[in-house]
Amino acid sequence: MGRNDNIKRAKKLKEAKRKREQEAMIDSGQGPAQSEIKKRVTSQGAEVRLNKSPVKYSNLLKDFAEPFLEKEDSINDLKTKLFFGIHVWNAAIMKERNNEVYLKLRHDTLSVLRDIQEGEKVFDNMVKRKEDKFAEYKNFIVDFEIKKMKGVDYELSVATSSYFREEKI
Repeated sequence: MGRNDNIKRAKKLKEAKRKREQEAMIDSGQGPAQSEIKKRVTSQGAEVRLNKSPVKYSNLLKDFAEPFLEKEDSINDLKTKLFFGIHVWNAAIMKERNNEVYLKLRHDTLSVLRDIQEGEKVFDNMVKRKEDKFAEYKNFIVDFEIKKMKGVDYELSVATSSYFREEKI
C-alpha cells in the first residue's frame, strides 16, 4: 500500500469513528437537536424523559413524511415538510378522539395550504397513511428540532405527549 492509499484509509477510518461517536451521542440523548428540544421543553415546565423504547418517534415521523421528503431538501425545506407532517399526524389522532376538533385542525391546516395545488388531497392521503400504517402510535408530536450534522444527513429529535388537552387546540 502506498502513502496516498494509507492517507485515504486513515481519513475513512477517522470519518467512520466520528460517525459512530455522533450516533452514540444521539442514542444517549445528547445530540445537538436533542439538547435544544430539552431546553425548550424544560423551559415550559414539562418533564423530559428520554425514550428508551426501540420505537423512536423521530424515525416514525421520517417514515410517515417520506412520501414528500426529497434527498436534496435543505434543512428549511425539511422543517417545513416535517411541520406539515406533524400537523397531519396529530390531526389523524384527533380524528379518532373528537371529529369536531379534527375538522377544525383540517380546516386550519388547509387554509395555510390554499396556495398549494391539491393540498386537500395531500392532507387526506396523509391522514389515511397515518391510519393505515401508523395506527398503533397514539402519541401526539408536540415539538421537534432538526440539526445538520457533518457525516450524517441530519439529526431529528421530537417531543411527544400521550395526552393533549382539547381545549388548547
